[in-house]
Amino acid sequence: MKNRFLFIVSVLFFATIIQGCKREHLVDQRAASTAHESGLITAASNHGAGEWNVPVHLGSEVNSPFRELGASLSPDGLSLYFNSDRPAPPGLGFVDIYVSHRACIDCPWEQAQNLGAPINGPGDDGTPALSHDGHLLFFSSDRGDGLGGLDLWVSHRQNPNDDFGWEEPVNLGPLVNSAGHEGSPSFVGGGEHGELYFGRSGSRIWVAPVSQHGVVLGPAVEIDLGGDANGASVTKDGREMVFWANRTGRPGGAEIYVSTRNHMGDPWSTPVNVGAPVNSNFADLEAGISDDGNTLVFSVAANRVPSLGLNDIWISTRVRH
Repeated sequence: MKNRFLFIVSVLFFATIIQGCKREHLVDQRAASTAHESGLITAASNHGAGEWNVPVHLGSEVNSPFRELGASLSPDGLSLYFNSDRPAPPGLGFVDIYVSHRACIDCPWEQAQNLGAPINGPGDDGTPALSHDGHLLFFSSDRGDGLGGLDLWVSHRQNPNDDFGWEEPVNLGPLVNSAGHEGSPSFVGGGEHGELYFGRSGSRIWVAPVSQHGVVLGPAVEIDLGGDANGASVTKDGREMVFWANRTGRPGGAEIYVSTRNHMGDPWSTPVNVGAPVNSNFADLEAGISDDGNTLVFSVAANRVPSLGLNDIWISTRVRH
C-alpha cells in the first residue's frame, strides 16, 4: 500500500527519496511560523525573477500527521489543491485530493476539505492542477477504465470559483496515458492549444498539445532537462518551470530546480537549483508555482521544523524585479 501511494504522489520517483521512512504519526502540534526574514535566490529566470522569501509552514488547516504533497494554487491564489493519505470518509481511497480556501491573499487558510466524488473515488487520486482559467482540473488516478497504472484525467466545472462543482472526469487517452504511470500534470494555455506537462515512469517530464477544453491534440514527447526531472509546474505565460529532482545523489537530496525560456515554443534553459531559503538540507519536492510566478507551494520532509507529519506543505513568495 505504501508503494502504491508513492506512485501517486510522484509517479515512481518519490520512493527513492524517502526509502526507509516509517509511517509514524507525529504529534499534532500547531505550527506558527511567522518568519519575516528573506533570502536571496537567483532563480535563473531570464524575465525578471526576484528573491524568494523564507518559506512559511501552512499549519494544521492544511497539514496533518500524514503526508501532504502535490500542492497547486488556483488562478486567483485563493484555493490550494493537494493530495493526502490522511483518513478519508467511507467509500473513498487511500490517497485523495483536498482543497483549502482563503478569503483573500493575506487571509488565513481555512480547514482543508476532501473534494469527494466525482473527483475522489475508492482508488487513489492525486497530483491535482488547474487550468489558468480555472475551468479544468487535471489529476492522476488509478480508477477503472484507464490504460494501466495511474492515468491522467480531466474534469470541468462551470463556475471557476466553485471548489466542489467538478463534473465527471474524463480519461486523457492513449496519446498521454500508457500502461505505466502518469502524474503531476501542469497545463499552460496559449493560442489554438495549450501544453500539458506531466511525469511518466522514469524521472522524466513529458509534454503534449492539449486544447483549451482539455482534449489531447497530439502525442506526448519527452523533454530533455539534462537529467532527472519530476513534477513540473509552469507559469501562465509558459516561460518559467519549476520541478524537483535528486541530482546530488545524497539520501533525502530532493531539491527544487527552475528552468526558463523567452517564449512559448522555445527550448527550456539549463535548469538551476533554486537554493536557499526554499531548498533545505531535507527533501524539498512537489513544487507548484502560481500563475504569476510570485508564489511557490511545495512539500518538505518532516525533518524541517516545524512539522506536523511525514510531508508538510510550505509556501514562499517573491517580488519580481
